[in-house]
Amino acid sequence: MGGRLAAAILLVSLLVLPAISASGTSDLSVKLEIEQTDESVLIDVILENVGNSQANLDTDPSCDAYLQIYDSDGNQIRDDSSECRGQSRGLDLSPSQSVFIETLTWDYTDSDGEVVDAGIYEIFGIVAGEEIYSSEEITVIKPITIDENLEVVFSLTYRDETAPNGPIFLTTNLVNTADEEVSLSNLPWCMVQIDAKSSHSCNPSQERIAPHEKILISHQRIFSTSESIEVEISGVKTETLILPYPTVVPVLDEQLELSIVAGENGFVLSESQLLETEVVLTNSGDSDSILEFSDNCRAELWMVDISGQVVKDSRFSRECSQIGVEYLVAPSEELRFTQPDWSFTDTQGCSIPSGEYTLFAELPEFRAIVSQVVSWENPDLAKCSFWERVQGNVEIDTGEMLFEVGIEQIGDLSWTSPCRYLIEIRNDEESIEWRDGCDDRSGTRVITTQGITEVFSFSMEDPDGNELPPGNYEMSIESLSIPIISASTAFEWEIDGEEKTEQDEEIVEEEIVEEESQEQRILIGIWEQVGECWTLDSREEGLVAFSSSKGIPNWSPRSGWLGQYSVTDSNEVAQGCEEARILHIAIEHVHSETPPLVEEDNQETTVISDPQDSAIEISDEVTIAISAVATTGFLALLVVFIAGNESWRIPATGAGLWLLGLIGRTNETSDGRYQRGRLMGYLTANPGCHFRALMAALSMSNGQITHHLKILEEEDKIWRRKDGRLVRFYPLTAELNSDLPDNELPLPPLSPDPNSLQGKILKLLDDDGQLEEYPTQAELAYRLERSQQLISHHLRTLQKYGLVEKKRIGIKQRYSLTKEAVFLLETNEF
Repeated sequence: MGGRLAAAILLVSLLVLPAISASGTSDLSVKLEIEQTDESVLIDVILENVGNSQANLDTDPSCDAYLQIYDSDGNQIRDDSSECRGQSRGLDLSPSQSVFIETLTWDYTDSDGEVVDAGIYEIFGIVAGEEIYSSEEITVIKPITIDENLEVVFSLTYRDETAPNGPIFLTTNLVNTADEEVSLSNLPWCMVQIDAKSSHSCNPSQERIAPHEKILISHQRIFSTSESIEVEISGVKTETLILPYPTVVPVLDEQLELSIVAGENGFVLSESQLLETEVVLTNSGDSDSILEFSDNCRAELWMVDISGQVVKDSRFSRECSQIGVEYLVAPSEELRFTQPDWSFTDTQGCSIPSGEYTLFAELPEFRAIVSQVVSWENPDLAKCSFWERVQGNVEIDTGEMLFEVGIEQIGDLSWTSPCRYLIEIRNDEESIEWRDGCDDRSGTRVITTQGITEVFSFSMEDPDGNELPPGNYEMSIESLSIPIISASTAFEWEIDGEEKTEQDEEIVEEEIVEEESQEQRILIGIWEQVGECWTLDSREEGLVAFSSSKGIPNWSPRSGWLGQYSVTDSNEVAQGCEEARILHIAIEHVHSETPPLVEEDNQETTVISDPQDSAIEISDEVTIAISAVATTGFLALLVVFIAGNESWRIPATGAGLWLLGLIGRTNETSDGRYQRGRLMGYLTANPGCHFRALMAALSMSNGQITHHLKILEEEDKIWRRKDGRLVRFYPLTAELNSDLPDNELPLPPLSPDPNSLQGKILKLLDDDGQLEEYPTQAELAYRLERSQQLISHHLRTLQKYGLVEKKRIGIKQRYSLTKEAVFLLETNEF
């Protein structure tokens, strides 16, 4: 019995003693306090008992503590344990007691005494004897020398200045300023520092950088209460950046982890795929966490390009309402905020170029944010690239068959193809097209604001290798980028290699315009005289000035007469019309004319005015027939003219309502007051809107809007001003009244009449532009079933107002909407 008990006590002792020894050191903690200078790193090693009982341990008095150092690849570069001789001395620590062990020094050398390279190192401070340790990372900075053609560019990235608590990021880019490619494989290790504190590496992942290319190093969040920060890169460059507002630290519970979760398409998308995301909060702690939000915009998304420019922001498509809500997130539970699906279009509705973007998910009320890289590949150029064109310049030496394309500083260019240019050489019979500037790289490259000048060579051969015949050729070039650089030039090719001359495109254009100006067209209108200047207020083209008549003896305009005429454009300006900035016309033929209607009592005969001769009296029977025909013809012309002229149309509609007895019998209703309220609201927001644009915008009938406009005018709430064929309406205010001259009156940015010819031209160009097709003047005339000269006139008018632009593609002039016109059409009902 006694023997068995003694054996049991011995066995328990063997099991318990190691546990007691382990518990004596498990409550010990090593803390390292590091001071880094240019010459060395000083490490204070402090031992602390964090337990509730006394700790007993053995130390080595021969070294107390020693260093072990590892590089970023995990390789040990220094081990000072050999300095310890294995001596032993006991040490007791009471609960919460701290003991300074030793100050260790590292002079930036390895075990062989060689100075280490710049980089990130992990220092282990180890208490000898018990081998208890702690570690800290430090960054070794050394001034570096990099290629003189490489430049580090710093900028600040944030949503906008209206959110003073929003996060701010330091965006670091590397730019190649040279005209040739630069290798990055030998770039020294470098570090970006913010306010003298190491922030992040500035070494890119790719091995080479194209001419003038910009690449992203990082987006690094900034925390600073100062008005500015100092940033530098390994002693090479120092720059001061002014902060838009002081930054603040997050107030989100530390045990809550913020993340972005993608839908089935993931974060690598292409073509028509949508970005489907959820912002997720995960409680990784062991206690409940409570979140209180004050509005319904609890989680928001925004995305930036490599330059830090915001290209998408969920704030633009939602309205935040003040509504308090509270969430309780238990341990291991998730709180998910589903976000709207995103297509890859920017804030202006244009497709975003291919490339990598940084997506940020933010909880604004808690100042918390997390980021995720999103890859987007779109083989097609941006839908709006047709108005994102930049005019380049081309110089060509046809003797050497070299050409040079240049572009001024315009901003970043995003190349979306391994090739950089699409080039075409053509004449009336031959057309050769090829791509140039190609390399083995795929994906997007961003070329920065340095501008570009590139030289290419080509041979005047067809696809079969046969030399092209001599003659006049057109060369056009487009960059496969967004925006698009486009340029063209004409040249003469001679096989004998004599000096070639470029064509003067302006002269060619003038010849084309002169040739087009001879085309006749029909105008119907009423003559008016202002001083010595005669004008025709036409249904088709508005107000035009009379220049001359050809081959029509003894004919001249007469005030108030309505007629139908064949006309051509004229370069001659008649006396008295010098200040009239309108189209001048020549009358080629008079088809019909009708004098103003004059009521006469007991009229027995009708006098017909013959343009070629004097008046002739006609018998009563003939008079009746001719009067009927003339009256019918006049009424037909009058109806057609009134339909296109608002200054006649509105009173005519009012007269029609009066004849039908509608005005007198109309009773006031709440709907009538509502419609006039709509009218007043729309005119207040769009002063100067014309009659038909009001009809289209408010979906009112001709009679309905005429009736309400008349009442508002009678109540002195609105007033009108004639503008050519149009009548514009304005709300009557102290600042906006009928005494103002025309040049001080506001006009809506764009209120085209969809049924007018100019409105149809804009609509057609808008539809074609979305398909990246650009019609010629002749194609527009054919599709709209109008004369080419009439289309030419309206295109010039639209160009004058900055809505249409002309560009040479190949050997033809083609038309498209300007950037402003696209924006206005998208933001106005059309």
